[in-house]
Amino acid sequence: QCVEVCEGHTQRDKREKKTSAGFNMATVHSFSKYVGEKVSAVRWCGAHTEGHSALAVGGWDSEVNHLTIWSVPRPSKTTGFAQPGLAIQEPVQVASAALPAGVAAIEHVGTGELLVGLMDGSVQLHTFHAATDSLNQRRQWDQLHRFKTGARAPCTDVAVHPDGVGAVSVGEDGSINVLRFGDASPQRVIAGCESGINGVAYQSSTQILTVNNAAQMHLWDLRQKSTEPTKTFQSQAAAGEIGVNALHGLAVHPDQPDIVSTCGSDGVLSVWDLRQGQFPTALTQAHTAEVWDVRFHPLYPDHLFTASEDGALLHWNCNPTRSHGRMGFVMPTDSGKMQITNLIGSTSLAVNSVDVDLDSVVCGTDNEAVVFFQGLQFQ
Repeated sequence: QCVEVCEGHTQRDKREKKTSAGFNMATVHSFSKYVGEKVSAVRWCGAHTEGHSALAVGGWDSEVNHLTIWSVPRPSKTTGFAQPGLAIQEPVQVASAALPAGVAAIEHVGTGELLVGLMDGSVQLHTFHAATDSLNQRRQWDQLHRFKTGARAPCTDVAVHPDGVGAVSVGEDGSINVLRFGDASPQRVIAGCESGINGVAYQSSTQILTVNNAAQMHLWDLRQKSTEPTKTFQSQAAAGEIGVNALHGLAVHPDQPDIVSTCGSDGVLSVWDLRQGQFPTALTQAHTAEVWDVRFHPLYPDHLFTASEDGALLHWNCNPTRSHGRMGFVMPTDSGKMQITNLIGSTSLAVNSVDVDLDSVVCGTDNEAVVFFQGLQFQ
């Protein structure tokens, strides 16, 4: 079932309205697709067929959870989403794999490969074959994350090496596992953080960043044998108590790897310049509850997106005056100098994950639906 998302407006209202982000809603097609289980992760994963993109969706909190691949139609450059008089095409599920646990994270490796972190502490590598619409598990690293008691600890996030040769996984046990896709065992295991690690990203080909439950961000140099981070960054909002101001996710600027955005349990969106001390350079109250995910647009990184437990999906335009001549990314310290728009309107349950590619934004929700926004015009 495909349902239009209108934020309380009729379709005519949408066509005539422009959001505060400056989007002309006449060019935007927004709709939700019921998928039958709560959605913890969504990631665009390249082309499926001509005129269609592939989307990976991960489920959680079901008796049997799934990794599914959906074929999502893209609008025609000349006629939009449908020619006059023809029905709009809906996304179609083309492949599915049952999993032993809920999905914590998905990352697109490339050439149809997907890295999946599971809530039982395992990590799997799947291959999607677009020609046959088949999804096959290529490798599993079982029980990578365990508490000191021996009990399985959830994997919380995964990140793929920039060269696509391997990855890292992190978990609630505080460990970091360095993986190579050709090896059955981790290349290296770092004890990590006592408070548990919630997110990870590559800052360069040799360094990673992690965020944890103590509102800290750590920089790790994987060339070093030390089990200690190279540098520690502390959120100014932290009270020093584990879990009170936890950082849940992070995103590295696609063009300026020293610029990092984080999100956390206090609803704050923080931006860090790793060259300028150990504290954020800008903090903005983003949501009224935990923020689970943050993403930069890969081509227009003045635009960010955050997904939250409060049911909102926010678009942040940090450069609304279109000052292309300015040097580098600058997050205004005054939220009034940004354009912040809730794209999804309101939902009764959490928005857990967001991803963006070209003119398309997608998010996964606890409403057992994936919500799409296509035809967005970024500048």
